Amino acid sequence: PLAVAAAWTGSEGRTPLEGLAVVTDPGTGDVAWLSAELLGDDAVQEALGELVAAPDAGGRPVAAHQAKALMRSLLDTGVDVRALALDTAIAAYLLDPAESRYLLDEVLRRYAKVELPTDGAAAEGQLDLEGDGVSVALRTARHALAVERLIGPLTRALDDQGLRSLYDEIEVPLVRVLARMEHAGVGVDADELRGLRDRLTGEVERLRQAIWDDAGVGEFNVN
Repeated sequence: PLAVAAAWTGSEGRTPLEGLAVVTDPGTGDVAWLSAELLGDDAVQEALGELVAAPDAGGRPVAAHQAKALMRSLLDTGVDVRALALDTAIAAYLLDPAESRYLLDEVLRRYAKVELPTDGAAAEGQLDLEGDGVSVALRTARHALAVERLIGPLTRALDDQGLRSLYDEIEVPLVRVLARMEHAGVGVDADELRGLRDRLTGEVERLRQAIWDDAGVGEFNVN
């Protein structure tokens, strides 16, 4: 699988992409960084679309952490990830639903027994061009490599616990469905929703006043 990671200007999947990191050689740790400017290029979008197309169309299977956000953002650029193979967050959830969090660094520590480097000042002899130690490109490249390191351990764990069919047949296809739903959005009657809000707000205020009157002790928090 092709290990990828993305960076956003704000919240994941809901703000513009800053760039995309793609592991090009797992053995040497080489990662390609596609900046937002590159991702806006028609030729790059076409090549990327071919790379993540369905397998029968020559695409590569893709591995990512919290893949829905990535897939949703790529849909904004016209790129449809058709061959998700591994979402490391969902796989970790299936393997241990009792955990409360499934952050990439925690999953990496739990299943690959390694840790992400901490963001900090540049190493001695290196230029700190960003002023805060680690560039977005480097940080995202590290995340892509973390995903790459998790492919083997998580895949084996799913097999060992008999969860592979559940994961492959239900969980993975659902990620793309949800990403496309969020990308398309939901049509609503805005005027009706505003009217409903106003009616409910008015009813809450009426009930709050009635409670205060019945209590006879002045205003207080009835929530």
